[in-house]
Amino acid sequence: MYSTPLYYYIPRETIVMAYGNSTRRYQTVYAKTLKLHKGVDNRLQFQLLNQDQKPIDITEKQLFFRIISEDGNQLLFSKVLTPVFALNGIMQLDISYTDILEIPTQYCFYTIELSDGNTDLPVFVDHHSGGRGKLQIVDSV
Repeated sequence: MYSTPLYYYIPRETIVMAYGNSTRRYQTVYAKTLKLHKGVDNRLQFQLLNQDQKPIDITEKQLFFRIISEDGNQLLFSKVLTPVFALNGIMQLDISYTDILEIPTQYCFYTIELSDGNTDLPVFVDHHSGGRGKLQIVDSV
């Protein structure tokens, strides 16, 4: 009898923020291109760290995830991230297959916005301290 091992993991992207009063000495070197697969439910996690590589408490904050077209002219998708471990700065994005069914396969960008009720701040997700990260929507299933 043959057996095939199957592993399921949730991709987690680490985001380093210039948050608090620490000096800017730690930053993302290689930002991954995130992938969303059409036809299945997708789940992504993000962990926010400060310059000292310590988790940021996001208990009273909201993070908004947006998918933007490659030319930057069209908002394709928007959703609030769900806190998983708010004290450790871990947020999760759950996208059902129906959410991206109408979006064509393409390279596009994603942005994350941090809101605490009073101010809305961009979260810099790129390795060049850019507010837009790379995202690929693929027809994989």
